[in-house]
Amino acid sequence: MKEMIHGIHASSIRTTDYEHVRDRSGGLYYNWSEVTFPNDIGNCLVCHDENTYDLPLAENVLMTTNRTTGVANGQDATTAAVRDARKTVPNATDWVITPATGACYSCHDSADNVAHMEALGGAIDKNRSDVLGYVENCVACHGPGSILPVGEVHTALNE
Repeated sequence: MKEMIHGIHASSIRTTDYEHVRDRSGGLYYNWSEVTFPNDIGNCLVCHDENTYDLPLAENVLMTTNRTTGVANGQDATTAAVRDARKTVPNATDWVITPATGACYSCHDSADNVAHMEALGGAIDKNRSDVLGYVENCVACHGPGSILPVGEVHTALNE
């Protein structure tokens, strides 16, 4: 949910459109590239309570499944294969995004940002089995009292 909400409202700062496909009613394609945020994009307190968006995240925050799949490359041969994969969730081959990276990547999707997140232990669209044990080190620079805390970085977007 965090990726969808952040991704939809961040069209003004994303480098690619936020797109989503649902396999309901024959498949529905959504593109929210023209949706804007009705307030200052960097004002976390418009939606979040104080201190609910800071790092570190709680230890029980789950990875986001970005694609349910039965094959490691994510290219299931048929729609039926995807439906079969959905019956056994979570799958080792599902494409996942690590928790903190998911919130950040939703808005900050440039190649440079992705490289930064991955260098600090984040994973984007990697097989679940390949990221077990990953440790995101975002808090070192983006936690409270660090050099670039989340809230201060977002506030700077509006200056």
